Amino acid sequence: MIVNRTPALQDHIDIAAPISRVWHMVSDLRRMADWSPQVDACEFDEGHQPGIVGARFTNHNRHLDVRWRTHGEIVRWVAEREIAFRIDENYVVWVLRLEGLRPGLTRLTEARETPEGISDFALGRVEAYLGGQETFAAAMRDNVQATLRAIKAAAEAEAPER
Repeated sequence: MIVNRTPALQDHIDIAAPISRVWHMVSDLRRMADWSPQVDACEFDEGHQPGIVGARFTNHNRHLDVRWRTHGEIVRWVAEREIAFRIDENYVVWVLRLEGLRPGLTRLTEARETPEGISDFALGRVEAYLGGQETFAAAMRDNVQATLRAIKAAAEAEAPER
């Protein structure tokens, strides 16, 4: 059943780095804490590891003074192309998609998809603790842009591949 239809959120950035380098960075979700203003840590559940559809993990998140955990599962994995994971608590699917524009130039897209809408539970928490839907949606847009910029800076700072 589809509940609480929410517009998708998406942005992209072009990175002066080979697709293999960018993929190496973003395909291990534990590194999201290095770039995302909202993610403090990501830990794969016991017996699970990055790079496998079905792998489960826990995110430790924050926004302003509020901290919370979410639980997710990798739902799509196409090496050097796309990783997608679904968050249990809100039904959101986050996608990181890579496109080689030319040798040494990669477009990275981060998208929030809501094919099932957003859960009533999550909507209630956003209203009660995170400033309401409009405020939190604006923060999410800012976070996506900040995440993309941070990944770009890190990828472009690495030594060129030889």
